[in-house]
Order: sequence, then structure tokens, then C-alpha cells
Amino acid sequence: LDLFSLGRAHILMDVVVSGASAGSIHEVPLDALVPELLPDSRLSSHGFGAAEALALARALGRPTPRGVFVGIEGESFKAGAPLSPPVQGGLQAFEERVRSVVKALEKQG
Repeated sequence: LDLFSLGRAHILMDVVVSGASAGSIHEVPLDALVPELLPDSRLSSHGFGAAEALALARALGRPTPRGVFVGIEGESFKAGAPLSPPVQGGLQAFEERVRSVVKALEKQG
């Protein structure tokens, strides 16, 4: 939470498990990211995901940073496992979405 600068926009990227198809892309403004939206996203952040961190910030009375969460739906989380074909296939769309978000945030200032 201390890494967020309120004067700048942020992009958080992560792999999520929400029940959507592997390789699906999720985009959520940070001020709308709540644990219930991506209920299993904490899996990819070692038990405490971006939504939980932002919920903690709100509970502590800290302002939500400006920005966007972009996630890609994962499939296999075994240590050392290669990317599954659906996730591999979604990487280009993930990269394009992140680039699009960067451009949109730049326009906002």
C-alpha cells in the first residue's frame, strides 16, 4: 500500500482464478476492485491479493489510488508448470489490454 502514489495512476497486473475461461482478460478500475469481484484472485498473490490490499486500505481510511487492475485468468498453478495453451493464447490480448490502459491513463494525466 505504501508504494502507491496518489498523484499518479497505477496499473496492477496479476493472474486470477475467478471461474472464467483460462486466458480471459479482466479489467477493473482500482476503486471498484473488491474481493467479491474476483473471489479467488488472492491465489496468485500468495494469500492476499490486490482486492484484499485495497479493501484494507479503505478500512484504514486511506484513499484508493487511481488506476486499473488488469488480470488474466490462469489455469494451472503447480510450481514449474508451463503456461497452458489457453493462457498462452491469451497473452497477446493481455499485453494489448495493458497497453490500451496505459494510453488511456496517460490521456487522463
